Amino acid sequence: MASSLFSYFFGMKSRILSPALPQQSYLSSAELPSLTDHVNEEVAKLDRTVRRITAVLVDADEREIADETMKLWISELKQVTWEAEGILEDYSYELLRSTTVQEEKVTDYTDFRPNNPSFQQNILDRISKVRKFLDEICRDRVDLGLIDQEGLCRKESRISRCTSSLLDPLEVYGREDEKKLIISSLLDGCLTFKKRRLKEHEYETCKAGAVRLISIVAMGGMGKTTLARLVYNDARVQNHFDIQAWVWVSEVFDEVRLTKAAIESVTAKPCDLTELEPLQRQLHEEVKGKKILLVFDDVWNEDTIKWETMKRPFSAVATGSHMIITTRNENVSTIVQAKKVIHLGGLQKDDSWALFCKLSFPDNACRETELGPIGRKIVEKSDGVPLVLKTLGAMLSLDTSLEFWNYVLTSDLWELGPGWDHILPILKLSYYSLPAILKRCFTFLAAFPRGHKFDLEELVHMWCALGFIQEDGVKRMEEIGHLYVNELVRRSFLQNLQLAGSREKFVIVHDLIHDLAKSIGGKEILVKKCCGSSVGGCNTSANNHLRYLAVLVGTTPFYSDNKLVPFTLPVAGHFPLRSLSFQSKWRTYLRSCVRNNLRTFFQVLVQSQWWYNLEGCLLHSPHLKYLRILDVSSSDQIKLGKSVGVLHHLRYLGICQREIPEAICKMYKLQTLRNTYPFDTISLPRNVSALSNLRHLVLPREFPVTIPSGIHRLTKLQSLSTFAVANSGSGAATLDEIKDINTLQGQLCIMDLQNITHDRIWEPRSANLSKKKLTRLELVWNPLPSYKSVPHDEVVLESLQPHNYIRQLVISGFRGLNFCSWLGDRSLFSLQELELCKCYYTDHLPPLGQLPNLKQLKLTSLWKLRSIGPEFYGDCEAPFQCLETLVVQNLVAWEEWWLPENHPHCVFPLLRTIDIRGSHKLVRLPLSNLHALAGITVSSCSKLETIVGLKERCEVTAGNGGLQAGQTNVLPSLRRVKITACPSLEEPLISMLRRQTEIGFSYWEQSPSTSPTDIADFGKTPWKDSGKV
Repeated sequence: MASSLFSYFFGMKSRILSPALPQQSYLSSAELPSLTDHVNEEVAKLDRTVRRITAVLVDADEREIADETMKLWISELKQVTWEAEGILEDYSYELLRSTTVQEEKVTDYTDFRPNNPSFQQNILDRISKVRKFLDEICRDRVDLGLIDQEGLCRKESRISRCTSSLLDPLEVYGREDEKKLIISSLLDGCLTFKKRRLKEHEYETCKAGAVRLISIVAMGGMGKTTLARLVYNDARVQNHFDIQAWVWVSEVFDEVRLTKAAIESVTAKPCDLTELEPLQRQLHEEVKGKKILLVFDDVWNEDTIKWETMKRPFSAVATGSHMIITTRNENVSTIVQAKKVIHLGGLQKDDSWALFCKLSFPDNACRETELGPIGRKIVEKSDGVPLVLKTLGAMLSLDTSLEFWNYVLTSDLWELGPGWDHILPILKLSYYSLPAILKRCFTFLAAFPRGHKFDLEELVHMWCALGFIQEDGVKRMEEIGHLYVNELVRRSFLQNLQLAGSREKFVIVHDLIHDLAKSIGGKEILVKKCCGSSVGGCNTSANNHLRYLAVLVGTTPFYSDNKLVPFTLPVAGHFPLRSLSFQSKWRTYLRSCVRNNLRTFFQVLVQSQWWYNLEGCLLHSPHLKYLRILDVSSSDQIKLGKSVGVLHHLRYLGICQREIPEAICKMYKLQTLRNTYPFDTISLPRNVSALSNLRHLVLPREFPVTIPSGIHRLTKLQSLSTFAVANSGSGAATLDEIKDINTLQGQLCIMDLQNITHDRIWEPRSANLSKKKLTRLELVWNPLPSYKSVPHDEVVLESLQPHNYIRQLVISGFRGLNFCSWLGDRSLFSLQELELCKCYYTDHLPPLGQLPNLKQLKLTSLWKLRSIGPEFYGDCEAPFQCLETLVVQNLVAWEEWWLPENHPHCVFPLLRTIDIRGSHKLVRLPLSNLHALAGITVSSCSKLETIVGLKERCEVTAGNGGLQAGQTNVLPSLRRVKITACPSLEEPLISMLRRQTEIGFSYWEQSPSTSPTDIADFGKTPWKDSGKV
């Protein structure tokens, strides 16, 4: 019976069923009474069974499967879990649909009601089938004699590589910069260093007698231990410290073993003590009053109490003592309170090539000429990871044929057999240290191609859609998801990535870690490149365990008789596919579909002018009913119609089309709806308010999007990227409906505010934005051409006051004369970015200098603004204390900028960049008191004659000692000046800039009185004429 199976499961000593692993329940106890008692009982039992089996599978993964028979048994257990999940999915959907249609008062709802006898019998039959399968698996376990000790390998028994301080300098390449940085830290009294190429966080400390700690963080195989050895064995370091000790830590942080190892390293004698008390006392006496350097290599411990215990013997060491730890987890650096954290990257290209050549051409240098081009490509592919370079170099030295080297070049690491077998155990240690829930999230990353850039928000939403994240009653799923991302970053599984010009946050998976994920996934993950017009070697029908499939299609379409040949993907079979990642640049057809528990279909980065008939080839198939994610948002060639409504269990839908089919309103489980169509106004379905579980409605902002009435019923909605105010009587949602969505947060753009007329002035007042958790708010009017202001816009703006924690604010197209009273108020203490754009009628600015944390200010197209005067700074003692960037564009009437010169406090103390463009009436630009200013850009200011401060800074005079610089206390931080199309600028200033070698123009456009100028950046090369532009 199934009960015997579970008695076996929960008899395991080290099972994992902790609060760290959220248990997804498909059912709500409040929903159950609507079914008959028998079905109620059976479905509830099945729900408990799924959660128990999930815990068992997590337990098996934690201990690592070692026996092939046990692997097969576990895979069958997964299959029965997926079958049971399908039953629960259908059941929960029918309950949800029944509730929704009752609320909507739908009368034609007759099929598959939860209390329909045929539906109930179908559920019971399927549950019975699952129970029989469980009994069969249980009998197999008994017949095969599978027991805990034979089938599983415990985590504690995994063998890590031991390390020591010994080093052969001839085996080391690169790391000179990192070595110098750490040695400078060790030899100096305080950690005070210039910003470098390395990714580092610097802290200051000069406490006498304190042990200062330096942490080296990187993923496995990056050379952390080698760098620590380089520093440890340096002659200057050895002469500087009285005592040096090296301790290898590993995953098991045993204070007794580590203290004993430290004593033996310090004394170079064996220690027979076995208790912590005498061991710590002896170590304390050995290091007391001495300047020590202690290296803790390969630290995994995140227990603060254990670390505090370990460091007690070092409380009386001499000033200047240091510890160096190496770790893969940045959390460890926080636990040990490291004063300097160095994130180790890959080797430089030349160092990588040198290391590779030493191992791949040890005795046959002549082969380097022939194999060099291939070798350099292999090195580039290795991304500077020393472990990979060593492994591949050693492997390639055994076979120097062109065929083998090309094979290595075109293969993923995990396909290289012996080479990968050497790398894998080192990387797997990081995977085994992950909490159980993070393992699922990490493995999912392999469902995307190498180098894929993950939008952080989208990744979290997909994790939620797949059920990887569950709310805990305190934090939202999305908040938990962000914690998961941060944890994977800190553990070196993900890397942060900031794309130029983008506000969104991205993460990327290192290729080596991507290969690890595919290795962990085994038969459940497949990433295949296409050969010709089909998937080369992709025999998917032979793999009954495949869950994640990524297909990478080439870039050249195939033609026959001058006709485009559509690409076909053979995915027929009976495998439990959950994810399909697809990338193509021409018309694609899916010839057949997959088993009925396909969970995810991705279409990634598609830029096609031809596309496949998704309606005909995918959505008509009944086998896709358990799809959870469908993302076709990268191509506007894919048009989803009413057939999409059959995907009842969809949680994430990404599309790119103007008309959104009404059929999506049957997706009652939908959490994320994302539409990227940028070419015209999007039309949302009339009954979108039926999506009661919708959490994220992400729409483009290129055109206003009219939202149908009833949005106030979306009480779980958290993301609403844009809301367009429609004309009266249009049947669209009114602005006051936002008041009921108390979960709204993130970014919100309210467009078409010009449609709020006098009789609708109550709408913005009722919206109650002050209670929302928004971080970015855009208020946009799109007025018709007019020559007079609209006074009631001032009332509208006054009513749309955000909460005090708003960080970014944009006001565009405002038609009033006076800005609102709250703009510039000190209560907006979190506001960091402010943009006032196309406010054509206002002739003065609010007191923005009072905003205590404003960092970026942009003023654009304020056409009636003539003067920036004292009102701009407000009545605070220190205006603009945090402002770093000021951008002023198209202030066509601006004539004067008043900058206080005798203010008791420094004005703009942190301002580093000024960008002024299109101010044709501005004559004088006062900048002399801006001590932090590093860059100036001035463009298209036709009447500008002088830049006060720049002339004084650039003036060069002749003295007894030769040429002398000007007033270096004026604009002391200035490094870059870019001036374009300012024909009235005084000639003496231009001449001075020509002679400067410390401050440089990046560009100068020719004008009637000057010649083109191009001066290099500060401190590099002198000025040189760039010729006519």
